Amino acid sequence: MIGRLTASETARRYKAVISDPGFRCLNCFVVGKQTYFAYSESRVERKNLVGTMRILSSDVRPAEMADAVSVATVHWQAWQQVYAGIIPHRSLQDMLTRRNVSWWQRAVSSEATVLVLEVQGKLVGYATVGLSRARALLPEGEIYEIYLLPEYQGLGFGRDLFTEARRLLASLGCKGTICWVLDDLQQAKMFFSALGGKPLAFSRSQFGDTSLGKVSFCWD
Repeated sequence: MIGRLTASETARRYKAVISDPGFRCLNCFVVGKQTYFAYSESRVERKNLVGTMRILSSDVRPAEMADAVSVATVHWQAWQQVYAGIIPHRSLQDMLTRRNVSWWQRAVSSEATVLVLEVQGKLVGYATVGLSRARALLPEGEIYEIYLLPEYQGLGFGRDLFTEARRLLASLGCKGTICWVLDDLQQAKMFFSALGGKPLAFSRSQFGDTSLGKVSFCWD
């Protein structure tokens, strides 16, 4: 078991200087009477590989209450595409139904950290991050989920969202990042491997009567 950062120590590590115009606020929170901010570069450009090859701009920012409907849509479509035929149908439908708009509104308004990715002003992806749930492993930060609408996958936007999620965790004082993925998801494992992730540990999750293996990828 490794030692964990206290809230005050985490806050002390990443109280940011806000005068740099090249950065913007990605997240803020309050500890006691102090407000702390985490900053990151905000704009990237991406060539659209479908159709006219025009330049698309993307932006990663903290989720807001008004984003709940769009995040729920991304979650529904992405999970249907990724997990259909892998997670048993009934378990998958139960999970999708539970993560409705109200669930995401509560998530955004709580202490959970939800980042969203916009392309040309349209919300097309999200990521959720926080402290690692596997306390016995070395990485302190975890990307719990990272998903895009199916039609925006394979264009580099997932890399942008992943990079900002890791940058945010680092600004929160987390040393190392971990992300878990079902072992049957070959494309997801290739994605994390291409981003430099190294397999670290293996575990299993139960979905109804079905047990599925999952592997963790880690980054220093």
